[in-house]
Amino acid sequence: MKRVILTIGPQGAGKSTFCKAFLKLNPNFQLISRDKILIELFGTTWLDGYSGGHYHAYVVMLERLQEALKPKNCTTILDYWTGYAEERRSLINEIKNICPIDEVYGWFFTTPEDTCVKWFFQKNQQVSISEDGIRSNYKIFHKQPVDLDQGFDFIKKINPLQMDIKI
Repeated sequence: MKRVILTIGPQGAGKSTFCKAFLKLNPNFQLISRDKILIELFGTTWLDGYSGGHYHAYVVMLERLQEALKPKNCTTILDYWTGYAEERRSLINEIKNICPIDEVYGWFFTTPEDTCVKWFFQKNQQVSISEDGIRSNYKIFHKQPVDLDQGFDFIKKINPLQMDIKI
């Protein structure tokens, strides 16, 4: 069975940290990290929106996902910020076009706002976004629905404060 798990959550929600902890307990899973690709390519995750860097990283991510999905039975976690409902739908369609897969799961992070702000600034100490900006992004993110209509076969809500890492 081939499965892809997408992380879904605002900045600072603990998606990457959760994935790393999950992989320690489940080493048979593969992880592709959007942030890791951005750092590898550009040395940072903070790029000018007009540079084309995010698109280039997206293409690299899809290439790596295609390679990761070659084995007959595999599960790959795609640690990728998926902001808007339409972005999720588009990404899932793109994944299904790359390789026939059996299931697409969503790990929807329900981390409280204050925790997201705290974790964001612990991880990103030298950024030009304000606390109000992160709070605004959090609210905008949570106005978007996260549901099966976006192409998911299953969505699991995760509050990393509880570290419930079963799928």
